[in-house]
Amino acid sequence: MRSPLAASRRRRFMFHRLLSLGFTLCVLGMPGCFSHIPFQEAPSPTADQTVLYIYRPDSPPALRKATVYINDQQVGDLASKEFTWITIPPGSYVLRVQWSPELFISTENINVHIREKETVFVKIEPATVVFLGGSVVKVRLSGGNHPDQITGVWPLNYVKSNALTVKPLE
Repeated sequence: MRSPLAASRRRRFMFHRLLSLGFTLCVLGMPGCFSHIPFQEAPSPTADQTVLYIYRPDSPPALRKATVYINDQQVGDLASKEFTWITIPPGSYVLRVQWSPELFISTENINVHIREKETVFVKIEPATVVFLGGSVVKVRLSGGNHPDQITGVWPLNYVKSNALTVKPLE
């Protein structure tokens, strides 16, 4: 039979091990906490390449990512408080946001037209709609040209987009 002193030492040892593991994970995770990229460092549009910002402010479901597509090509996945940008030729595009099927969130599309040397911002904003007998999460996609749309919800974490070769719709 083990003595109460040995059990106490073992608990204390495990507590210190867990504490040091937690501290180590915090220190290793800190660079991610400071990975905010200032708005000013985004690429500038050129005559043949426009800039499309896609961002998701702090919104539910916070622990789930939304998959973003442009003309059926996957741009990337955005969690709450994340953004990405891509450079694409001027023209018309269909931006689609899709969620995991178990979330029961509808897929949403937005038509985006970008002119030469233009920067467009698209905001992904899920919202819970309550109705008689239940509720559903609906996604609103909104677009615009003014940088205040994104700087008002700064800081967001940058997510590198997938490498794409997207052509405008005909």
